[in-house]
Amino acid sequence: MLQVSRAVNTDLHAEEVAIQYAKSLGLTPFEISSRWSICKKCQEAIRNEPSALNPFTQKMNSNTTFNREALKKELSVLPQRSLIAFGASCCERMLPVHEAFCLLEKWGDHSVLRSALDAVWSHLASPTLQLQDFRKLTSLCKAQCPSTEDFGNAYVEGAIDAATSMTCLLDVCRQIDVKSATYIGEFAYHTVYVFLAIANDPETELHAGKPDFYNQIIGMPLALAELQKQQEDLLFLKAAPSLDSATLDALRKSSSICGVRPFHRGLLKK
Repeated sequence: MLQVSRAVNTDLHAEEVAIQYAKSLGLTPFEISSRWSICKKCQEAIRNEPSALNPFTQKMNSNTTFNREALKKELSVLPQRSLIAFGASCCERMLPVHEAFCLLEKWGDHSVLRSALDAVWSHLASPTLQLQDFRKLTSLCKAQCPSTEDFGNAYVEGAIDAATSMTCLLDVCRQIDVKSATYIGEFAYHTVYVFLAIANDPETELHAGKPDFYNQIIGMPLALAELQKQQEDLLFLKAAPSLDSATLDALRKSSSICGVRPFHRGLLKK
C-alpha cells in the first residue's frame, strides 16, 4: 500500500487524493475505480482531470474519439430550444439501456424516465410545462438513478448515464445551460463506450494501463456511430430554420434507431 505524501492535500476526498498522489509520483492516472458511489464533487474532479483518466474524452483524433471541449464549443452557439433538442436526441438513445437494467434487476420504474422524455419532446413542439413541472420531473428522474455499489450488471453504468442525463436535460429546459447539454453528449458516448468495453471483455480491470484496449474500443463501429450521430444532430439543428413538429419528429425517429438498443439487438427480451 502506498503512503500518501504530505504534499498531497488530504482534505480532499479519496478519489481526488488518489489522482493527486499518482501525479505527484510522476504518473499519469489512466483509470480509477471505487467500491462505493462516487460523490458529485469527485465526479466533477474526474471529468475535469486533463490527464488520460477518462480515455473517452481524450483528443487522439477529433473524428474518432469524444472531445468535450469541441462539443461544448459547438453547443454554445445554439439557442435554448436547439440545446434541448440535442439533449433529448441523446437521451432517446440512452433510455433503452436504462429499461434493460430495470428489467434485469427488477429495480426502479423505467416509465418515469420515458414519460419525462416524452414530456420534453412535447414541450419542444408546444411549450406547456412550467418551472415547477421541471422541478418535479427532475426529482422523479433522480430517484431512478441506480448505484454501482448495489448492482454490477453490464447495463448499470448506462442506466446511471440515462437517469443523470435526464436531470441534465431538465436543467437545460429551465435555462440555457451549455455545460449540462455537453454532459449529456458525454454520457451518451460513455454509455456506448462502457457497453463495448464490457462486451469485448467483462474483466475490463485486466486492461488497466493498457491503452491498446481502449483504442480498440473507440475505433469500433458503434462508438464511431455515436460520434457521427452527435455531429449529424449538430449540423441538422444549425441548418433547421425552425424546430417545428416535423423537424422534431425526424430528429427523434433518427435517434431511436441508434445507440446500444439491447432489445432491438436481441440481447434481451421484454
